[in-house]
Formats: sequence, structure tokens, C-alpha cells
Amino acid sequence: MSDQPSAQPPGGGYAARAPKPGVVPLAPMGIGEVFGALFATVGRCWRVLLVIGVGTALVGTAATLPAYAQMSLLAGVSPETDPDVVVEQLVDGLVWLPLAFAVSALVTWFALALVTPVVHAAVLGRSITLGQAWQRVRPQAGRLVVLAIVATLAVLVGIVLCVLPGLVLGVLWGFSAPALVVERATVGGALRRSWRLVSSQFWRVVGIVLLVGLAIGAVNGVVGQVAGLGVAADAGSGAWSGLGLLGLALSSLVTTAITVPVLGITWVLLYLDARIRVERYDIALAQAAGPSAGDTSTGGGSTLR
Repeated sequence: MSDQPSAQPPGGGYAARAPKPGVVPLAPMGIGEVFGALFATVGRCWRVLLVIGVGTALVGTAATLPAYAQMSLLAGVSPETDPDVVVEQLVDGLVWLPLAFAVSALVTWFALALVTPVVHAAVLGRSITLGQAWQRVRPQAGRLVVLAIVATLAVLVGIVLCVLPGLVLGVLWGFSAPALVVERATVGGALRRSWRLVSSQFWRVVGIVLLVGLAIGAVNGVVGQVAGLGVAADAGSGAWSGLGLLGLALSSLVTTAITVPVLGITWVLLYLDARIRVERYDIALAQAAGPSAGDTSTGGGSTLR
């Protein structure tokens, strides 16, 4: 496969003439097409995406709640509190934080992997269940765990040493989970594949992901304000009560349930768009979509890579 960009123009007249079996025309996508496909995918597949988002949020919130609870005890510290007790509470909270982060990161990678076949099917004009999505992901589950560990640790090291390299690495490897699922790649192959595809349009990918992130942030900000009422109710009362912890848990639950599926859809759409631009993947997509997509001789049941 060539790594040279396709000569076909993005969007415009080409997109207008391209077949559209699903949520987006099978052509290079402009920003408008990406956002349109994002909303169309949510509207078409909201049930399975809701399950993925809420499931991810429940696991992540359950993992972080003990850390919140331990750290909240520090709010009740007074000058008379035994320093040994303070240190013990602080250590207990810090012990939970890495575990909570690891669990949240792993479940987020699995969520992105599950979103991949959902979006892929939506582009072809189909809808699949969570069970069908899992059937596509399950053969790669072991590699996905390794990919999640390797990529997360590498990005964290980059951020700790110098923030920018970690962020750049996170973007360059943003297509690795979709590549792992769709192309049945190895861990190293998925990381290299993502690097090549993203590097051909790095700033475009960054710009679109930032725009989507800002939109999500605005929604999450409203959620955070509402949840903050419960935390504020505990202000000045020492350690957070059940109301404060419940507010934090609900805030984390809702924001994660929104953020993970929406960002997942965005990354998968950009992955497919990159393959269309670089490899003319639109031809394979049209063939897999069947006669409804236009010029095809292949049935809709083929497995794409």
C-alpha cells in the first residue's frame, strides 16, 4: 500500500458524487463531514454506544471512588490531628491513584476498540450489536491489553519528561486501536500503522480532535457545575459526606459516558478518512457495502482490512 496521499480532492464535488451507504459519503472528509458523520453515528447507534460509554464510566468510577474517599478524609484534617494519621491517609489515597488510573486507561482502550466496528458498520450503512462488536474485538483482546499498556506507559513517560512529546506521541498512536481491530495488526504493526497514517495529516487530526474535545468539554462543564453543588454542600464540614462523594461519582460517570464514545467515534472516522486519502479505501468500503453503495461486484458480507 502506498503511503503517498491520494490525488483526489477532499470533500467538495468528489464527496457530492461519492456513494453514501451509511453515515458519510465514501470520500475524503472535510471537517463538516466528520462532524456530520459523528452526529449521524450517535443517532444511528446510540444504544450500543450508550452501553459502551456507561460501562466504561461505571468501571472507571468504581476504580477511582476509593481514591476519592481516601483523599476526602484529608479535608477533615485539623491542627490537632495526629501527623501519623495524616500520612497514613495520604499514602492510602496515593496507593489507589495508580491502580485507578491503570484500570481506567485499560477500559478506555477496550471501549475504543469496541467503538471501532460500530463506526465501521455505520459507514457501510449497517448497525451491529455490542455482542457482534465484541466478536470482532475478542480475537485481538490479548494484543489490545499489551497495546494499552505499551502506549499508555510511553505517553506517560513522554508527558513526565516533557509534556509536548507525550502529547504528540498520543496523537501519532491515536489510530492504533482501530488498526488493531480492523486490520488484525500486531501491537507493533498497529503502532507503526497509526504513526504512518497520522503523520500524513498530523495537524488536521490535531485540529479536529481539539474541536471535538472543546465541544465535549463544554457539555462536561455543565455536568461538573451541577455535580459541584453536592461537593459545595460539604464545604466547611470536614471530610466529604456521602453527598459530596456521590456528586463526584455522578460527575465522573456522566462525563466519561459522554467523552469516551464521542472521542472514539472521532478517532475511528479520522482513521477511515486517512485510509481513504492514502490508500483509496473508499473503493473497498463501497464494495463491502454492496450494490446500495454504487459500483460494486462484491456482496456486503466481506470483512475489510
